[in-house]
Amino acid sequence: MLQKMVSVIMPCYNQGAYIQEAIDSVLAQTYTNCEIVIVNDGSTDEATIQKLHKLEEEGFNVITIANSGVSAARNIGIEVAKGEYILPLDADDRIAAAYVEEAIKILIEKPEVKLVYCDCEYFGTVTGLSTVPRFSIEGMLFENLIFNSAIIRKDDFKQSGGYDEAFLAGWEDWEFWLRFIHANEQVYKLPNTYFYYRIKNDSRNSAIKDEKRALCEQQLYKKHFDLFLKINSKPITLLNEVEFYKNQQTQLETYREQLRTSISYRLGNFLLKPLKLIFK
Repeated sequence: MLQKMVSVIMPCYNQGAYIQEAIDSVLAQTYTNCEIVIVNDGSTDEATIQKLHKLEEEGFNVITIANSGVSAARNIGIEVAKGEYILPLDADDRIAAAYVEEAIKILIEKPEVKLVYCDCEYFGTVTGLSTVPRFSIEGMLFENLIFNSAIIRKDDFKQSGGYDEAFLAGWEDWEFWLRFIHANEQVYKLPNTYFYYRIKNDSRNSAIKDEKRALCEQQLYKKHFDLFLKINSKPITLLNEVEFYKNQQTQLETYREQLRTSISYRLGNFLLKPLKLIFK
């Protein structure tokens, strides 16, 4: 039986040093009918430009646009994608060899499922597993429970309206999922780790300043205010709960600071210092 095509959409902004790893992880898939659409989002790094030019000469589909942000780059890549299924993959991340095959199997067997994802593992300057919390619509309002490299159908993406290109400082995937998912059963989490997320000192997320994060938060909550009210029909109660936990946290931090400055703590720390040096 002929495999349905999966389009891997790979935005790239000055990530030439990493993109081959991302490409190789796609080429290594056990699901063989995959195309890669690379969107050069106005890269200025000469090494990246040369790398993308070489990839184009090798036959890869490379689209070059003026720097417009990752949302616009993904939208443009998905627009030209030939596949029935879409997998966004940043140019500095990787996927495990069985990811596409396992995800497509679920999407074919379960028509009600709109999105398939898994746990992820960090690599780079930070390493370790990241176990994603169990998905729920309610939980999704408080934090993004799904990374951007989930696998979806192109038709569903088009019906959702695509990524909001106004989210230039981040959270574009979170905002998109809030529009894309309408019921818990539309989401399926694979039991294994198939996604590898690179952490860099200059990664896009870590580079977002506090004021830009605040702007993203304001954009997100303002745009989806009706959804927040629908899920939390008693916003005053919710605010009271948030205030309670904030007060609890403040009290804990105050107690911890008092403990650290106490005479008994300082004396104990002083007496244990030689042992710490010995077993360091």
